[in-house]
Amino acid sequence: MVCIYLFSQGDTGPCGPCTEIHFDRIGGRNAASLVNEDDPMVLEIWNNVFIQFNRESDGSLKPLPSKHVDTGMGFERLASILQGKVSNYDTDVFTPLFAAIQEATGCPPYEGKLGAEDVGDKDMAYRVVADHIRTLSFAIADGARPGNDGRNYVLRRILRRAVRYGKEKLGAEDGFFNKLVHVVAREFGEVFPEVAAKADSIQESLLAEETSFTKTLQKGIERFQKMAAASKDGKVDAQPLVHVMVMCFCKARALLGGSGLISLGTCAAGGAGGVPAVGHVRIPRGPDAVDGRGEGVECGHGGVRGGDGGPEGAEPRRAQDGRRSCHQDGGGGHLHAVQDGH
Repeated sequence: MVCIYLFSQGDTGPCGPCTEIHFDRIGGRNAASLVNEDDPMVLEIWNNVFIQFNRESDGSLKPLPSKHVDTGMGFERLASILQGKVSNYDTDVFTPLFAAIQEATGCPPYEGKLGAEDVGDKDMAYRVVADHIRTLSFAIADGARPGNDGRNYVLRRILRRAVRYGKEKLGAEDGFFNKLVHVVAREFGEVFPEVAAKADSIQESLLAEETSFTKTLQKGIERFQKMAAASKDGKVDAQPLVHVMVMCFCKARALLGGSGLISLGTCAAGGAGGVPAVGHVRIPRGPDAVDGRGEGVECGHGGVRGGDGGPEGAEPRRAQDGRRSCHQDGGGGHLHAVQDGH
């Protein structure tokens, strides 16, 4: 089936006729009404946009001086059609990775379950780990690295999510994730030789990041378990939370470069009964402060950040006043760290 319409990325800007090719997995019927309706049996496999106009603010179309074709095909989707599979994850693009994950974790094999059928989120964890090791391997081969800023911070969040899912849902041991790089290199190295050539350096980069995150995660889990064990009637004593907040400050300060003003905004408290506010706490920060003061870390009202199972934190962004902020949001609240002059 072919779907043709005028493609535009926004109210104004380059646009042009678009040709989409859709495939009906069932066949032998008129499935036109199912196109672009999120039906898993009718999927788009190829898209060609003939960019030739610029849409003006008044809605008119003006021909572009230079025209081109923007084309894209879904590799995994095409593989699923050629191999007669309903899901991309059932193709041999992913099965070697799933086999390696099972060997590394010792968990039951992948079954392709979704939603409520996927008890314990085992199969979702398989998909997360497999997707993320591919993403990281290709990105690092192209020159990116897990880090604190921009695209590098996105990679850091992706790695942390994969490690968390592997450990929490699949029972993986520490250091399991980086070892999967060589499976990616083996499966894709013929088409992407740079991944195979840099496999060892990619693994070293992931190992360092994985080790650092595992240590931080374990410390946080141990602290939480101690507080939970000491809780009464579902309520947690606020004083230990101050120490957790201080630890968050120290970590944020280290990630942001070790200088400047760091402040923590309000964090909503999770758990039955909530956590009472603890006021403000000031913590020494040393002589490297940009304004010459010896203190400047300020805590807002107490609480712990909730988690929703998604990637850790959010990408740092540059504020208009020259400060850099890092905002973490989850089901139980948010953590906000700001650094001046960096």
